[in-house]
Order: sequence, then structure tokens, then C-alpha cells
Amino acid sequence: MLKLLKTNHKLTKIMKIQYLVLSLLVSMAIFSCKSENDDREELFKEVMAIHDEVMPKTAHINKLSRQIKAIIPELQEPYLSQAQTQILALDKADDAMMDWMEAFNPPNTPSKAMVYLESEKAKISEVRELMIKSLSDGQYFIKSLSPENN
Repeated sequence: MLKLLKTNHKLTKIMKIQYLVLSLLVSMAIFSCKSENDDREELFKEVMAIHDEVMPKTAHINKLSRQIKAIIPELQEPYLSQAQTQILALDKADDAMMDWMEAFNPPNTPSKAMVYLESEKAKISEVRELMIKSLSDGQYFIKSLSPENN
């Protein structure tokens, strides 16, 4: 009988250890998932912050493009070709934003989502740079045409 009690005590102790290990594993899995979700959510917010920063610039891009198009009939070379180059750059920047928004569709799988969002962050950052540069160049071009600058 004493031997049976010792055996039961050992089994109980093993079961407690197994329960403890299992509890730790489950806790780690839950924490890991929460951490992955937090990371994914943070990265998503970063991507959207870049988008939200430059999206309003599309209105400025379109306005500047219309402004340059309106003065094209009055321009002579080399300003005519410069104006056309500016319009193309502005249109390219606007198209890049529209294309990025249309294609943006993060996957639901956590591991795929992180890779996708990293890639999209790089893409929207490139779109931001393209938009900022085309606006800056277009505004500089318009200013260079004013009589006081010639």
C-alpha cells in the first residue's frame, strides 16, 4: 500500500509539472499572438499614417497640374517642354497614389501580413517622395515663370 501511495504521489507530481509546463506554453502562445497582433497593428498604423500624410496632397497636385496646363498655350521653348515634363511628373505622382490605394489589401494571415505591410510601407514611402518632389518641382516651375524672376 505504501508503494502504491508513493507511485500515486510521483504521478501527481509529474501531472503537476506537466500542467505547469502546458500552462506556460499556452501563456507564451497567447503572449506571442498578442505581440504579433500588436506589431501588425502598429505597422498598419505606420503605413496608414504615411498615406494620410500625403493623400491630401493629391488635390494640390491636381490643382497645380491644371494651373500648368492653363498656361501652356502662352509658353515658348524651353518652357513649353519643361511644362510638359512637370505635368507628366504630377500625373505620375497622382497615378502612383491611386494605384497604391487600389492595390492595398493586407492579408489576414499574421506572418504574411507583416511581410506585406513592410513592403507596402516601402511602396507608400516611395509614393510620398514622388508626390512631394513633383509638387515642389511644379511649384518652382510656376514661380520661375513669374516676371520678377526673369
